[in-house]
Amino acid sequence: MKSEKLSLIIDKGNTRTKVGIFKKGHLIMTDTWLRLRIEEIEELRNRYRFSSVFLSSVSGIDEEIDKYLDDSFIYLRWEDNIAIPIKIGYETPETLGKDRIAGVVGAWKITEGRACVVIDAGTCITIDYVNSDGVYEGGNICPGIAMRLLSMHQQTHSLPLIAPFKTELLIGKSTRGAMMTGAMLGAAVEIKGWLDVLKERFGAFKVIITGGDAGDVSYFVKKDIIVNPNLVLEGLNEMLIYNANFEDKV
Repeated sequence: MKSEKLSLIIDKGNTRTKVGIFKKGHLIMTDTWLRLRIEEIEELRNRYRFSSVFLSSVSGIDEEIDKYLDDSFIYLRWEDNIAIPIKIGYETPETLGKDRIAGVVGAWKITEGRACVVIDAGTCITIDYVNSDGVYEGGNICPGIAMRLLSMHQQTHSLPLIAPFKTELLIGKSTRGAMMTGAMLGAAVEIKGWLDVLKERFGAFKVIITGGDAGDVSYFVKKDIIVNPNLVLEGLNEMLIYNANFEDKV
C-alpha cells in the first residue's frame, strides 16, 4: 500500500512557534514550542514521517535549522516573492503581517471561494475582508483584550493590572470584573459593529474568527461565526500546496 505523504507547517513567531502536521490538506496534529530546534523537528519526524516542510517566521531563521530543513525535506520558506492564491489590494503590502495574509488565505480555502471576513482576536484584534473575487481589500486593527486591560491600568491611578480571565457576565460585580467585562464586551460590540458596517457596504460574507481570545469573544458577538484556532496553519499549508504544486504529494 502506498504510504500517505505528510507535511509539517512551522509558524515561528516572536515568542513561540506553532507547528501542525497535515495529511492531504487536513490538520491532524498541532503543538506549540517555546523554541524551534532541530531536536524537536527530528522527534516529530520520527512520529509522523512527513516529507515536506513550510516555514514562516517573523523573527528570522537560524542558519543551521534552515540548512537542516533544506537538506532533509522538500522545503519551502516564506520569502517576499512567495505566491499566494489571492490578490492583495492593500496599499502597503510590505507592512502586511504574515499572520494576516495566512489567515485570509486559510479562510478563502475554508469558505470555498466565498467573500469572507477574518477576525484574529490576539494581542491586537484584526478584522480583514476578502471579496468574492479573491481580492484582499484590507482590514482594521484595534486593541486586543489584554492590551485594553493594560491600558486601563497604565492610564489611571487606581485601576489594577489584571490578567484576562473568562467571564460570561454582561455587568461586572467588582472592579476586576468591571474591567474584564468592559474589555471583553467592548471588543465584542466593536466587532459586531464592524461586521454590520461591512455587510451594509459589501453584502453577505462568511465570518471566521481565530486567535487566543476567539472563543471568549465569539460568545459575546453572537453571530454566525466559524471558530478556527488553527486558521493561520491552515492558510500556510494552502500556500505550501499553491507554491510547490504538491496536490498529489502533500
